Amino acid sequence: EKAKVDATIEFFTFVKSYEQAQRDAETLETEFEGFDMWTEQARASRDEHKDDGGRVIPAKPTLSVNLLDQNIQQIVSEARQARLALTVRPKAGIANSTMTGYYKGQIRSIQVESGALEVRLWAFERACKVGRGAYLITAEYANDGDFDIDLVLERILDQSTVYFDPYAQRADRSDMDECLITDWISEKDRVRRWKDKPLLPPAGAFDSDDGDWFSTEEGNRRVRIATHYKVLHAERILGFHPQFGKGWLDGEPTRDVPVLPPELAEAVRAGTTRGVRTRPVDQRSVMIYIVDGTQVLEERPWLGRYIPVIGVPGKEYFLRGKRRWKGVVANAMDVSRAINVLLSAATELAGTMPRSPYIMYAGQDEGFETEWDELFITNRSRIHVNMTDVDGKPAPMPQRQQTEPQIQGLMFLLKMMQEMFYAVTGSVSPQSRAVNPYDRSGKAIEALQRQGSAGTSNYLQNLANISMPYE
Repeated sequence: EKAKVDATIEFFTFVKSYEQAQRDAETLETEFEGFDMWTEQARASRDEHKDDGGRVIPAKPTLSVNLLDQNIQQIVSEARQARLALTVRPKAGIANSTMTGYYKGQIRSIQVESGALEVRLWAFERACKVGRGAYLITAEYANDGDFDIDLVLERILDQSTVYFDPYAQRADRSDMDECLITDWISEKDRVRRWKDKPLLPPAGAFDSDDGDWFSTEEGNRRVRIATHYKVLHAERILGFHPQFGKGWLDGEPTRDVPVLPPELAEAVRAGTTRGVRTRPVDQRSVMIYIVDGTQVLEERPWLGRYIPVIGVPGKEYFLRGKRRWKGVVANAMDVSRAINVLLSAATELAGTMPRSPYIMYAGQDEGFETEWDELFITNRSRIHVNMTDVDGKPAPMPQRQQTEPQIQGLMFLLKMMQEMFYAVTGSVSPQSRAVNPYDRSGKAIEALQRQGSAGTSNYLQNLANISMPYE
């Protein structure tokens, strides 16, 4: 049991370290799109503060215009309208339409009862945002009155807690040997769910809030529960004898392959009979271990030979010996920041327009300082001024300094940034999509729609051609 726990902890630590750059980028992009488009440092620099001389610098506007959300929802809507579903077609040989219909019915039932569309779209949306998502297939009892088992598609709420095998080569990760899904639960819930496994935290495990397996957050003690899927390999020898056909040389028979009789198996091993053949077969099985960092809470086999965690990739790269993934947000962050800065600067300039100062000689406002100080914050019907300056000489009437804020240049640069945003994200601007059908032909409108979907169709293709076939 200790070896199994240590293997889980080692895999978790390794993957977290190996994917540190990718996971940091995903966290940054998720917070940028869904929480705050300004960094803490940038927002703090624009808040009200005092300079080195002690003067109070007023706060500057920090507008956040999220153009990404509409873009992402447009991609997700295309996937929703496509209404992808798994289907089965018979191949040559013993496959037939009757058996195909049986499989179709089974798969359709699983998809409908699991709400498969929403499960897939939850993972698909994250893949569009940060480059990868994941969902899960589980087996559970159909009801409380019997032992029937249903396969169920299940969404993973926090997909950042999925740790795939970094050594998997295929796009769908069907060749992965391990996968880990973790989740934090309260100490009370941990004790309730596994009554026969008392909690055994190490000394001082709950003293900090950043522990990997035990921590205390806002006074609540919590435990990380890891579901570790692990592929077990067993090599068997498949033989062929002209008198019998194919069969295993030893062990137990499988659904489609029997075991050769001992005398024929010996002849196949010796290779003295004409027409005999052998080949090694990698027999895969999957075990599920549920671990809390100190002990194995549950251990059971999975009813299949593939790990039932389905990844949904976005744009995949291979850089510096590692796989990396990107979504829509990564390339659009800098342009989005520039748009927000320009809008904030234009708003700041617009806010200073009615505050253009008056130019007057010294002494002209003597005795009337309050009136002039409140000029821009009160609605006064009259303002007084002295006709002479401090030297007693006649002075002209105060003149307001008329300055034209340089908003036009900012708006021109803002328009350029918006065009760059749509170029980077591969989308079409809403102004181009929302055209009057009387101004453009139907073919022109369809071309615009195709142009918008062509720039982001790779996400939907990955779901249809990589994730769902593995599912």
